[in-house]
Amino acid sequence: MLGPQASPAAEVATEDDQALVTFPAGALAQRPGESSVKVRLTPLDPLALGTVPAGRRFDGNAYRIEATYAASAAPAVLTASVTVVLRYPAHATLLLRAQDAGWQALHTTRFDGSQQVLGPSNDLGVFVAASPSAHRGSPPAARRYFAGGFLLAAILSVLAARWR
Repeated sequence: MLGPQASPAAEVATEDDQALVTFPAGALAQRPGESSVKVRLTPLDPLALGTVPAGRRFDGNAYRIEATYAASAAPAVLTASVTVVLRYPAHATLLLRAQDAGWQALHTTRFDGSQQVLGPSNDLGVFVAASPSAHRGSPPAARRYFAGGFLLAAILSVLAARWR
C-alpha cells in the first residue's frame, strides 16, 4: 500500500458494508522499513463508549477505524483527511468522532436512499452515526394512530358490555 512516492488511493470496508473509509492518494505518511499499512474497522456498541451528546441519540453501531504500519504495528500517520462512511438503521443526520472530552461533530453529508452519512476526518478513531433525540421510538404520527386504536378499542368494549 505504500509506494516510493506516496500511498495510493484506497478504500477499506467491513464485509457487510456498514462502514467504509476512503484514503486519498498520499494520505498515509511514508515510514522507513515499511511497505504496507493494515487497516481495521471494528464494530462497537456506542452506548459502551460514553455519554450521548445532548439532543442526540446514536443510530447504529460505532466503528473503531485503525491503521498501522504492517512491519512495526506502529500507528500509521495521516497526511491528508480521509472520508468515513457509516450506514445507519433509522434517522441519522450526523457523523460523530470520539474525542477525549466527548464527541466531535464532523461536516456530514447524508444520503437518505442508501441510509449513509459520510464526512471527512483528519484523524482515525471511533465514529458513530447520530440522529436528533426526537426520533427516539415511534414517529409522532404512528403514536397518534396507536393511541387512537386503543381509544377505539376501549369505546367498542364499553358498547359491547352495555349491549349484553
